[in-house]
Amino acid sequence: MEGMFDITDIVLLTELNIDELVSLEEKCFSTPWTKQMFLGDLKSEHTCYFGAFNDKDDLIGYIGMWCMGDTGEITN
Repeated sequence: MEGMFDITDIVLLTELNIDELVSLEEKCFSTPWTKQMFLGDLKSEHTCYFGAFNDKDDLIGYIGMWCMGDTGEITN
């Protein structure tokens, strides 16, 4: 397991990352968000998702936030 969780890149996620995002969500949660839920959330101008990738370009973590003014709320 050495190196399995080494983060090499953190990037803003888009709809292009949706399949990876849904796959990780399904592995992590017993009641995961659906693809449609993520797509709807990503379309909001107040939502942003950042993903952490390892050296194999696997998505290994993410954070979703609603950002409004100087406040934010973590969604996932």
